[in-house]
Amino acid sequence: MTRLSILILFCFAGCEGCDRSLPGGDTGALLPDGGGDQGDVGGLGDAGVRDAGTQWRRGMPCTITPTESDPDGDGLSDELEALLGTDPRNPDTDGDGILDGCEDLNRNGQRDGYESDPNAADTDGDGISDGAEDSNKNGIFDDGETDPLSPDTDQDGTPDGAEDRNRNGSVDHGEMDPRSSDSDGDGIIDAIEDRNLDGLYNEGTVETNAASRDTDGDGIEDGIEDANLNGEIEPGETDPRNPDSDGDCIPDGVEDANRNGQRDDGELDPL
Repeated sequence: MTRLSILILFCFAGCEGCDRSLPGGDTGALLPDGGGDQGDVGGLGDAGVRDAGTQWRRGMPCTITPTESDPDGDGLSDELEALLGTDPRNPDTDGDGILDGCEDLNRNGQRDGYESDPNAADTDGDGISDGAEDSNKNGIFDDGETDPLSPDTDQDGTPDGAEDRNRNGSVDHGEMDPRSSDSDGDGIIDAIEDRNLDGLYNEGTVETNAASRDTDGDGIEDGIEDANLNGEIEPGETDPRNPDSDGDCIPDGVEDANRNGQRDDGELDPL
């Protein structure tokens, strides 16, 4: 296996959950190694990577030193930027916080299927900028990040921008987790709890709170009250939206003292 092949495998092998197709055949990939040519891009010659001053490794931010052929220091020669339509005097054409040469990851002057768009701050249109989704700004979808190429990273039906309501790339209090199909870990998937897929808990409706394990605060988790995890209140189940399912003025979590969703010896009946 050639050194170039090893580098390409190293950069793309960790894309778990990515729905990205790698191009067939030779990509002409240029990856910075702190020195030494690694081939040219479609006959265009050196893409400015030869003189990159910072060695890149997976999980690191992508940083590059300006060179004569790459005056803005984004890792793309002016010739390649002309092909891409990016600004050769601006290292981050779309202003998303990721260098153009890190979005055009193989630096071949075109956008391939596994790359974010250096001309669009929000490649997947989910309302979260690529730089917020790709938090280490290395052009790769890493663990702990949302996917800048998928508007619904966890495939739960609710767009990333609805789950991360302030769109800052972090899971803040009251927000669903766009990286997990069961944000609160109660066993009920977000798409069942958040029925209209708007990322909000709509109180007084059939929804439970996808950002809280215990919607009604009775001390029993939603996934225990809704034993079959289908979002419906069925015979034998307490209501995860009502702290007093039987209306006897005693909270469900007091009647079901061990809070296991069953009536055991010595317990009152919450139904």
